[in-house]
Amino acid sequence: AFEGGFDYARYAAQPDLGWAFPREGLITHGSYKFDNGVVINAGLTLDMSRHFYDPSYGSRLYATQYNVGLAYTANECTTVRIAYNNTLSVPISTSPGVPAAPAVRDQSIVFELDLRTLGDVKSSTGVR
Repeated sequence: AFEGGFDYARYAAQPDLGWAFPREGLITHGSYKFDNGVVINAGLTLDMSRHFYDPSYGSRLYATQYNVGLAYTANECTTVRIAYNNTLSVPISTSPGVPAAPAVRDQSIVFELDLRTLGDVKSSTGVR
């Protein structure tokens, strides 16, 4: 079974909060569950106004965050998940003409073992 959705947001400039420019973005996510207990999921975030405050920003549809994951549920009590996350930090400029700090791309791989009657174990690491 497929599940998915998206959220679109548009905000006016909020200089008191550090956002000197208007913001606009789209967040999408989806997952597909197979009959054998395997689930594949993915998500994508587009900052469609980044060109206002990040001069190194190229395309209006450049992904600032994306992820993909895979999970397997062996029975009602045991689930194993692995996910890859990739996020671009948001450089904030407090006023027009003042350069923002450069954006930094963070990547991580997360492994999770969920034993419902005992608890869960999570581990993640950065990727370079």
